[in-house]
Amino acid sequence: MNLAELEVIASELIEQEKMLDQIDSELEFVEGEFKQQPKRAGREKKFYSLIGIEWKDSEELSQRRAALREDKEKVQRIVNEARDKLVKGFSSGELVVPLDPDPVRKGEGNLFRYRANASYPKAVQKLASLLGMSVPLQIDEVEISPDQIRSPESDPYLAKEEVVNAFDKIRKTVALKLRGARRTQF
Repeated sequence: MNLAELEVIASELIEQEKMLDQIDSELEFVEGEFKQQPKRAGREKKFYSLIGIEWKDSEELSQRRAALREDKEKVQRIVNEARDKLVKGFSSGELVVPLDPDPVRKGEGNLFRYRANASYPKAVQKLASLLGMSVPLQIDEVEISPDQIRSPESDPYLAKEEVVNAFDKIRKTVALKLRGARRTQF
């Protein structure tokens, strides 16, 4: 799996998380309305029978709540699957980070740009979230940001080695999180 694929998955995950938040807030509102129902039901039913209209609010609210709960389950399943894909992708020994092979000397260190001037803001953001860090990620001396990776090492060979070591640490840390998550599921 490469970083571009993880960017797509991270983008989908962010969208689905937003949708899940919207469903949660709407469900919270409906639950609040549902709790208020008994207080209003008696007066409202009398009023509606007086004016000759059938009282439906309780049934509609119940249907809306059931639909929201069903939607929440579906979206939560999608979110969980996307998170699993991200964790597996970042913990995979097959992860491909498309960097230009020759770093650019910058100050005392070396700067690696992604090939074709690509940027991976969502993948890096979700990786930071997985690791409990903020963007840019600081792994030992290596700084990983959405559009570049910086190593303070002045020798290009040693800078490449530092980048490899940083991604090995990321892979191992995410793999440990994956193993921990599997244990809690069973």
